[in-house]
Amino acid sequence: MRKLIMSLMVCLFVLGALSGCKNASQDTSSDVPVKSGSGAGQVLVLKGLENEIELTVDDVKAMPVIEKEAFKLDSKGEKKTRQIKGVLLDDILSAYGKTQSEFFIVTALADDGYQVSIPSSMLTARQLIIAYEIDGSETPLQLCVPEERAMYWVKNLAQLEFSSEQKQEQCKKVIILETAVQSLEKIDFKYEASTDAAVKVSDLVAKYFKKPADFVSITAKDGLGLTRSFEAFSSNLIKLDGDDAPLLGTPESTGAMRTKELKFVQCGDTALFFAGGSTVKTLLEELSIPVTGTFVLTGENGDTVEVSAEQAASVTISVSGDGTAEASGIKKLISIEVKQP
Repeated sequence: MRKLIMSLMVCLFVLGALSGCKNASQDTSSDVPVKSGSGAGQVLVLKGLENEIELTVDDVKAMPVIEKEAFKLDSKGEKKTRQIKGVLLDDILSAYGKTQSEFFIVTALADDGYQVSIPSSMLTARQLIIAYEIDGSETPLQLCVPEERAMYWVKNLAQLEFSSEQKQEQCKKVIILETAVQSLEKIDFKYEASTDAAVKVSDLVAKYFKKPADFVSITAKDGLGLTRSFEAFSSNLIKLDGDDAPLLGTPESTGAMRTKELKFVQCGDTALFFAGGSTVKTLLEELSIPVTGTFVLTGENGDTVEVSAEQAASVTISVSGDGTAEASGIKKLISIEVKQP
């Protein structure tokens, strides 16, 4: 009988211990209630100020509130209106003696790795808002740039990095991409239902950029301009054929992480340009190169021809049957350079 009683006591003790463990586990998981969509626990990191700063959602909500109706532009240029509640970026920066217009660029990073850079022209013209309510519903912190493309509205905002003013160097040399890409290794780029040919941007960088800058300016044929870090730019591919080519991006990137119908990229004093159909004058003007003096057109084989400012408007860059560029008798045109005195 004594053995039976002891056995029962041991069983009860074990059951009680297991029950206690289960209850403790349940209590721990419910210690911090998380409201769906509220961004609870989210931290926004600010880099590039005097010190790295971390702001919680509550920190942001304690600042002066702005409520306004604002629109963003989708990929078709159509307006999507939203009711925003949040804080002006300028109100956040004022605590550190700064304003957004003081910076050359602000790079926004989402918690999923999405990244976009806000150029100085936009920092001067637009009120950037860190929103925590959209259309009356709480949301994780989101960067909103009213009246700009949706690519600049960054959901689940994790970080803002501020870079001080940096003037774009005057472009002195233009690499003609139609010719430049021909000698590079081609790799497959899966895009929607097709597989197209692409080259690595890193291969172009290694061959043609002697002095990389911190940032690159990217411009599409429709005039859309972006500024990206040199590192982010170099990690991409350029898709050369098929829909939306030339396309800057990767098979994994989506939406605003891709630049469709790429026109040119400038990094420091060198630009990469898809020039087919342009005159030399048009190319120079798009890169803000003064159309004065003399310009040297160079072929892959080293042949050169000089074009004066007066001739620039009448010299057209065409694409030959092998896909390379040619102009003014120069086959496989690889570069156009400002002639130095």
